[in-house]
Amino acid sequence: MCVFHIDERNPALPTRVKSLLINPLKHNEALQARTCDKQGVAVEFDKNTGTCIAGGVELLKLRTTPIARQKDTRHPALEVYKFTPCIDSTLIPCADSVVVQYNATCAALAKDILQKKSSTNKKLKSLISGGNVFVSPGMNGSAQQGVADAEYIGNDKYALFSLLNEMYGDTTDTGQVQKNIKMLQKDVLFRQLLDPETLQPCLDLVIENMTTQRLSIVEVGGVRMMQYLEPLLVKRPNVKHSYCFTSLDSSSEQVSEVENIHWSLDECLPTSVQKPHLIMLDNILHREKHIENSLENILESIENDGFLLVHEQTRNFGLSLALNVSDMLCEDSQANRNLGLFCTADQLKQMFLSAGCEIIVERSDRFTSSLFLLRKKHELAIDKQLFLDVSDTTCFWVEELKSTIAILQSKPEGENLWLRADNDFTGILGLVNCLRKEPGGKKIR
Repeated sequence: MCVFHIDERNPALPTRVKSLLINPLKHNEALQARTCDKQGVAVEFDKNTGTCIAGGVELLKLRTTPIARQKDTRHPALEVYKFTPCIDSTLIPCADSVVVQYNATCAALAKDILQKKSSTNKKLKSLISGGNVFVSPGMNGSAQQGVADAEYIGNDKYALFSLLNEMYGDTTDTGQVQKNIKMLQKDVLFRQLLDPETLQPCLDLVIENMTTQRLSIVEVGGVRMMQYLEPLLVKRPNVKHSYCFTSLDSSSEQVSEVENIHWSLDECLPTSVQKPHLIMLDNILHREKHIENSLENILESIENDGFLLVHEQTRNFGLSLALNVSDMLCEDSQANRNLGLFCTADQLKQMFLSAGCEIIVERSDRFTSSLFLLRKKHELAIDKQLFLDVSDTTCFWVEELKSTIAILQSKPEGENLWLRADNDFTGILGLVNCLRKEPGGKKIR
């Protein structure tokens, strides 16, 4: 009652009292005097004297302190857990009919541009006749209908159409197109695999296999994929992360408040830079003269348990070829390529394996791109691995676990302790996550 009469929206907590008197006998009499229809003791509060009396209890001048409500700035995370195969070569379907129609419109426009350019480029003409330029449905039709689709103009989601529309008007003037080529990073056809549903499992795999509390990320060629990964990291406040990007040449765009490192994939990451846990490449590999050598340098530049996230165009090469024929048909980079500089998903996978990568995640959309999560392949000697069964809920294995972890401290890299359980509810996943954060936990699997 001393608190309820205060006209204050914020909660108030009692902090001081002048006197508190408790008479057990009087209070017991008050309880005995209750009638059957009353469940408690009457309370009297005198606002003038600040006295509150209930039976044999008397409070005098109770003081309260208002406290501010804590503002929760975090948004609730609504998640759905479902099994998704990590390696899936089937194309992800697109339920958005607008995007499907947009793909067909751009493809028809690009096809007409390439046919115009092929009249003066014999090599391009032979490539087009080979049938490897477009592989998605919707290639037939005239570009005139696409040019009339003014709804795509001025929208960053449909940047490809704007660029193709400029090229359709004058196929010889590529200067303005090259100035705006970075607009393609936001085009819906090239961003299908960078949605949270596809990126979240990749990020979870990286975080769950970390042995430190801080995730170090390096993106090659500018800030591209990080803008899609950052919102997912915000949902994991317990994971601290650092981020920087690398520029392949001096002409690369500078980004304020983000560390920029000059790094050519022809060599390993500079020794002045700490090896990251995750390196990301967004349509970078196809521009390298020797992809296998670049991959080997990247693998040498990441932590032993680090990951490589690769996003590459592996389909419908004509959409990009129409914008820049001269660069995409470079003579120096034709080995093991499908069309000009481009490689299919199967060709990239073969290069990954040749460079010593292990494919952890593989996803492809039906329009342009494929996404790969890679890791350096490690050959483990089975006879040097230790195994411990933790199925027994009485935890008799704890002492053996402690002694084994101590022994592993002096063992060389590659000798690990594998925990296994036969029961459904053993808590083994949580146990492993906790143990990996302890000294010597890097060798627990």
